[in-house]
Amino acid sequence: MRDLIRDIVLRMPKINIAMRSIFLTCLISCFLSVTTTARGQEVSKPPDAKELMLAAAKTNNLTAEGVKPWHLKASFQLFDEQGAVMQEGTIEEWWAAPKRFKVVFQGKAFAETEFGSEKGQFETGVEGILPARLLTATGALLNPLPNQTAIEHSTYALKSMALGSLEANCISEAENPFASTYCLASGEPTLRVMSRRTPANQFVYSRILHYDGHTVGGSLKVSQVGNAQAAINVDILEPLENPDEAFFAVPSDAVPIPKRVAISGGVAVGLLDEKVAPEYPRAAKDTRTEGAVVLEAIIGKDGRIRDLKAVSGPQIFQGAAIAAVQQWRYRPYLLNGEPVEVQTTINVVFTLNH
Repeated sequence: MRDLIRDIVLRMPKINIAMRSIFLTCLISCFLSVTTTARGQEVSKPPDAKELMLAAAKTNNLTAEGVKPWHLKASFQLFDEQGAVMQEGTIEEWWAAPKRFKVVFQGKAFAETEFGSEKGQFETGVEGILPARLLTATGALLNPLPNQTAIEHSTYALKSMALGSLEANCISEAENPFASTYCLASGEPTLRVMSRRTPANQFVYSRILHYDGHTVGGSLKVSQVGNAQAAINVDILEPLENPDEAFFAVPSDAVPIPKRVAISGGVAVGLLDEKVAPEYPRAAKDTRTEGAVVLEAIIGKDGRIRDLKAVSGPQIFQGAAIAAVQQWRYRPYLLNGEPVEVQTTINVVFTLNH
């Protein structure tokens, strides 16, 4: 290229040698500038969406094979429809491998200890019902993204955008209006915001913690249609030195955890076959009191209510709500064609006009 430029200059007989030198220098500088710009554009090529998803799935997963054993303790809060705290407590987990762990859930109205082993998952010390939103939030904290196989068989679209002061690469499954969106910090595969369409949940991760090449949100806030649902704050994340086999041994009184999935209240409504209306309490009628009760329910594989507990709402309505919902019948929820237990929330509204 430089020889070509020199040949052009030499073919200009009316330009003296000094001017030729200056002109040659300018042409070469312009050439180098264009080349540098082109190379710069190659460096700033947009990242591949699927490659970013694969990197994010690995980075934001504390429960993957090969992660060094860890101990985590966190506090949680669950909120009612008005944004007031209705449940709070702690989560503590000791993790040595995908099939060797122990986790303790402790709240004011529930408690449970779970064990992971080669023979499956077991539970003991069960009191009350673990709220579905707590299980959802815990899963979103430790392993929020799809697995490698699911990612490799999907097509993704990427869009760069500003989330407040954060520059992010937001990725979602292409041509799927119901797909979740994962927003990663620009320049790294750290998950900062996850949005799910069904149900319409948003998960915001902040105070990012690093462990053994992986990341976890030290603070996780979950909302649904703008309303606060849950918050988890990690107080301890540390190596688990020399994990003791006896510590992870499944107790003799532990029972297998049934195959169960958490579904939204909206999905449960779509499965409802038989509904019994609650009786309006006489005392509430006399005082013209209205309100809504939120129930945590486990629905069996046969569609019958297996367990039921009021988690919020006026005390005057809770007994009537439970008595009515215990009689409701649902169509079985199918997972891969097999009926499974589901955990969900049920809202029972009491109004004087109905």
